[in-house]
Amino acid sequence: MKLLSVLVLLLPIAVLALFDAPAERYLGASVPLERFRVDYPPDPINVRNLNFYLPQEDLALPCYGFDLQIQRSYNSMNQFDGPFGIGWTFNHNLRIYENGKTLVLNEGDGFISTYEFDAYHDIHKAKVIELLLDARKAEDKRVFNKLKPSHEYEALRQRLESDKEFYASLKNKYLLAGGKPQPGTYISTTRGKSWIRKGNDGTYVRTMLSGRTEYYNKTGQVTKITDRSDNTLSYSYIKGSLESLTDPCGRKVRFQWNKYGKIASIVDPFNQTYRYTYDPKGRLESATTPKGKTQYFYSKKNTMLRVIFPDKSETTLRYNNEYRVVEHVVPNQKTTYQYQVDPSNKFHHITKAITSDGKVTTYEYFHDEYKSITTEPSGSKEVVVVSACCGKPLSRTDERGQGEFFTYDDNDNLTKREYSSGRVIYYNYEQKFNQINTMRYNDGTTIDFRYDSTGNLIQVKESTGEILDIVYNRRGKITDMTKGKDLRMTFKYNTYGKPVEIIQAGTGSLVITYDRYGETTNVEGKPLPGSKVSAEEVQQKVKMTLSYLLQMLQPTGISLY
Repeated sequence: MKLLSVLVLLLPIAVLALFDAPAERYLGASVPLERFRVDYPPDPINVRNLNFYLPQEDLALPCYGFDLQIQRSYNSMNQFDGPFGIGWTFNHNLRIYENGKTLVLNEGDGFISTYEFDAYHDIHKAKVIELLLDARKAEDKRVFNKLKPSHEYEALRQRLESDKEFYASLKNKYLLAGGKPQPGTYISTTRGKSWIRKGNDGTYVRTMLSGRTEYYNKTGQVTKITDRSDNTLSYSYIKGSLESLTDPCGRKVRFQWNKYGKIASIVDPFNQTYRYTYDPKGRLESATTPKGKTQYFYSKKNTMLRVIFPDKSETTLRYNNEYRVVEHVVPNQKTTYQYQVDPSNKFHHITKAITSDGKVTTYEYFHDEYKSITTEPSGSKEVVVVSACCGKPLSRTDERGQGEFFTYDDNDNLTKREYSSGRVIYYNYEQKFNQINTMRYNDGTTIDFRYDSTGNLIQVKESTGEILDIVYNRRGKITDMTKGKDLRMTFKYNTYGKPVEIIQAGTGSLVITYDRYGETTNVEGKPLPGSKVSAEEVQQKVKMTLSYLLQMLQPTGISLY
């Protein structure tokens, strides 16, 4: 069915603006469609800048809306001394800072997002250029007591339109540098579009298209996070240090800090203690959790050289003088990296990843063209071109120019997806939640989506007449899915929002059990009373039906787990 084959591809497209800042700024996790990482679980190398990014999940307890999660992450290019030492941050270390007339958000994985006053953002570049011309005219009148000839301002306009670096320098001079951010709305497009509203009282509210809202106090610390179903994650501070974190289920994690401003221990809702030790330079030396002990070793420049995991496996690394990884060794695999800037084109950067068996993968970045080329050991290539403003993919093709092409509206919504094969998909969006309400194919087939007052998808309707209806509970979890007269599934959840029984009418049910951390311990089929069908057959059939239905919901990112 066409619906399933296409919806599985249609995930929200939010890609880093890969080419708008120096490579050293790209810290943290990758996002969908970014092919600039080589991953050797559990640790990745970002081959765009050869930053070593190590995520470490210490705790993950399921709950409605927000898991109670503690995830530390290390970035070798980040020399910031965070709550877990130099180079480390964690997912709740969200903070807003003021920098000139802009707002800077330090995200939980180390990534830095800059928010500009809405009227000054490059999504309004034509209007920004007019502001810059007005500022230059005002400066000329102030300095020379008169304006220059009109042709000089027209030449300035043309240069602002064509010279990216010149445009950025004048924008910084006239609009961004100095002063303080005024109350109002600020926007960032580096990880998909999001907004920060600075209030007259000095507090901040960050909103995202997903319905997630983050609240920050006057010092820029996050105080609570909500979703569109009003599930809330709450933060409590004592003397500026995070004291506790409370999830929507009422469970709490408590933090204890040492005298040097580092997290010394964490106590989870089961009163288990997670301990962290540091060396004399304040670098994280070990982390001991219920999973075991992990040890970390560093160079004199604070770059991580070695990690010993609880299972005694190791990762070792070597770096050059620019903090870039040149060698990465994991069990049964060594990879060396070569990084260079094209001497004839400063915007052309090249990274080669060479595995121990001699296979070479080449990654090329053309910053002035917003383009990357990945060449696999086989010689096949993938060419990706992204938009200048927001890092949205405009095309993904092979060496022959065959692939897929994307078009967007002014809100950065995907409006057209075209394949070299001739297939074309068009997308329209509803206004309230900016979510897809229609998908139309070039053969005339359509799929319509309908939402409730909180933005939950409640109906999928195909042009063939088939309809899928969805019902939710007050916490935003699906309770019923019905397709026609013959297909109905009902969902039951435990206290923490995990599905414990999935019932398919006329077939039986899938019964799921978990340990106290929310990890699945058993899944079994439960036949209808008096049925001769085996538990294994029921389990297989319910799983297949569930998979089929969930594929239809992928545009909204819905997941039962």
